[in-house]
Amino acid sequence: MTLLDQRLPDPERILGSMIEAVIVTDAELERPGPRIVYVNEAFEKLTGYPAEEILGRTPRLLQGPRTDPELLRSMKECLRRDLPFEGETFNYRKDGTEYLVRWYILPLRDDAEEVTHYVAVQRDVTRQFLMRVDFQRLARAMRDLEEPVAIMSANGRLLQTNRAFDKIAWGAAEKLQGALHYLDPEASDALFQHLLVGEPWNGDLRIATKDGRELVLSCTLSPLLSAQGRESVLVARDDTARRRIERIASALNMTDNVGYVFAGIRHELGNPVNSVKAALSVLKGRAETIDREQLRDYLDDILGEIQRMEFLLDALRGYSRIDRVRLQEVELEPFLRRFGRLVEHDARGRGATLSVEVEPDAVARADPRALHQVLLNLVTNALDAVRGRDAPEVRIQVERRPGRVVLRVEDNGSGMSDEQLDRLFQPFQSEKPGGSGLGMVIVQRLLAQMHGTIDVQSRPGVGTTIRVGLDSPP
Repeated sequence: MTLLDQRLPDPERILGSMIEAVIVTDAELERPGPRIVYVNEAFEKLTGYPAEEILGRTPRLLQGPRTDPELLRSMKECLRRDLPFEGETFNYRKDGTEYLVRWYILPLRDDAEEVTHYVAVQRDVTRQFLMRVDFQRLARAMRDLEEPVAIMSANGRLLQTNRAFDKIAWGAAEKLQGALHYLDPEASDALFQHLLVGEPWNGDLRIATKDGRELVLSCTLSPLLSAQGRESVLVARDDTARRRIERIASALNMTDNVGYVFAGIRHELGNPVNSVKAALSVLKGRAETIDREQLRDYLDDILGEIQRMEFLLDALRGYSRIDRVRLQEVELEPFLRRFGRLVEHDARGRGATLSVEVEPDAVARADPRALHQVLLNLVTNALDAVRGRDAPEVRIQVERRPGRVVLRVEDNGSGMSDEQLDRLFQPFQSEKPGGSGLGMVIVQRLLAQMHGTIDVQSRPGVGTTIRVGLDSPP
């Protein structure tokens, strides 16, 4: 006995237990046929028609405005030729709501191989259709975005790119290393490390385009969940023009402050140079008679003065434009003492008092060059504000707070009105004759890059207090 010889369950029980909607009709294809002779419970739930209401009627009652007539003609032609049919179109429930149905129709034959009925298995694919529509809409939006967008695999392969991305890429979208020409390996390495672990990333990528231009792309990498595995979407914004304007602004701001810097440096360089010259003169005159201990003392003095000059040269280098901050732990007491020596000469020349008060062991997470520029702008503004005041004074103080340090620059100058405070961080809004109005814009940008904050309080005729908050290592 074979398995086929065993008695099968009743076909109606099999169809009734299926989760897909099942409908059986007779074989009359011309109107008013075909007539429905069987529906299962899943069909009743899908369409809203109970069996007793729909038996004996035609499946055409499920059709409506968006039912595809071409597909219906193709279905009829297949069934006339006694062939199975598979298709997808819109049908309508009893309450008039539409749904997208995918169905498979199979002819049923009698012992004489004549088609007597058709059985159709139907599935509601509306949700999948809407997901496809949403995906296509997003794909069109991504394609037409002005910003370069790419979908990337964990190993850096480009899976999909939009038109804007293709304009800056060098070749076919196969792998990012071959499609973009990087000018900053450190940033590209960070991008690929975050791709590999599937973590978000924000950063700047400097690239060279195939037409020879250099671009700065401000990028955001966001992980995606997909059936294909770990993927990420990279959205870039061309920041080249903005960065160029910022560099111009930094240069203009530098010209505002360059007098203060070099006046202090001239004074500060003069002292160690004179000390070194004096020590070398003594050594030259006593080269034959000086004892070892005195020689060591003179050499220590010379070395100390040379270290002072090295700091001044570092300050000069740091005064150039700052394209990108590099955060590190900065011990504020020696940093501010050195800074104070640079500007106190100019302060004394104005008859102003400059004081620096720092709590011991205060440490900030900052870029020393950027912090130097921030303080220089703030102190320069303060010295301008106290010009002509009685007992002009500028104070720099540091307070330690949990996880933060606060640098306070305070003056007893002319102060600012509410209207002036509202315009303080707007470019080219300067109250100083000949000022560029970019100093505080630069301060705000540099602090943002160092994850810092700035708060300004001022009263006309009383003075101004500026608080700069920076992260502090635990």
